[in-house]
Amino acid sequence: MKKSTPHSLKSYCEEGVDLSPEKIVASANHIQQELPIRLARELRNLEILPFIVMSNPYISQVYSLYQEAFTELIEIPKINTVEEDNQYLIPVLDRAVRGTVNIVELLGKGFREVADKISPDKFNIQDFMDYFLISRIARRVMAQHHVMLHHQRPKMIGVVSLECSPKNSIDNISSVTTEMSDRMYGIRPDIVISGELDFKFPFIASHLDYILMELLKNSTRSTIEHQRRISGRHFPDLPPIRILIAPGPEILTIRISDAGGGIKAQDLENIWKYGFTTMKRMGETSTNPLAVLSSSFEEIHSPMAGLGFGLPLSRLYAKHFGGNLVISSMEGHGTDVYLSLDCTGEVLEINY
Repeated sequence: MKKSTPHSLKSYCEEGVDLSPEKIVASANHIQQELPIRLARELRNLEILPFIVMSNPYISQVYSLYQEAFTELIEIPKINTVEEDNQYLIPVLDRAVRGTVNIVELLGKGFREVADKISPDKFNIQDFMDYFLISRIARRVMAQHHVMLHHQRPKMIGVVSLECSPKNSIDNISSVTTEMSDRMYGIRPDIVISGELDFKFPFIASHLDYILMELLKNSTRSTIEHQRRISGRHFPDLPPIRILIAPGPEILTIRISDAGGGIKAQDLENIWKYGFTTMKRMGETSTNPLAVLSSSFEEIHSPMAGLGFGLPLSRLYAKHFGGNLVISSMEGHGTDVYLSLDCTGEVLEINY
């Protein structure tokens, strides 16, 4: 099977500099070659799943969605003009992105139904989900980037924000999480931002927003619930969540520190498992990652409740272009989360 060509944020930006019809056609031709390779690889990885998994209707639906996207792509004639791109390729890319928007939910439902039928020794859910979801992230970026080349916006090239501001992203996301906190708890911790507040770098702003939403949501919830426990008051005085923006020559680090009680030692080693959550579950819990994955769909749903995919998926978004997400916990006190992101734009995407 052919190997795919990894991209960097810099290579994506170069496609949109001095954009011309010739560059758009070249991008379309690259998409026509690259996306079928990636989809074929993902279809192959679905095909070699254990029979009991592939025979599940939800997993079969995932396979069908990918197969339809693959078939549509390879049936498009070679694009020679911008008009042909708009007529043939762009609608297919739009359908492919929209059609796979609920893939994570389908996978979760499918694995819930087969969880007790598969030995975790024979099927590594963690490796499969890491591969499948990082591949999905990469494909969606590629497709959306090409579509957005037709809709250029100031300080943007395709999906890449040339001046992505961590401070602005934190402000936007914190306004959402504090509103959620007010609605659920009637109180909210302050969020104090320090460091290089004016720093900007080329990045996909929606990815940063997703990560920050997950981290601030978790910090807000744990801060309120921990302070209620130790104070015995429904409306305790809340310590602030502190965020430090610290760019280096090549790596931007964002540290989020809270006094939310930290993470128990036995939970800390599980936080990157899909479906694991420290939220109270209905029914019994399990250390089997497949069973844990399934139980995440039985939780009490609320805007602040973790479904068990947020942290591992956030780490994949960070790792996509060479970053990482690291958590350090002081049990009984709080948690420090270190989000590192490449700020040069030159790191190639993960190519599983």
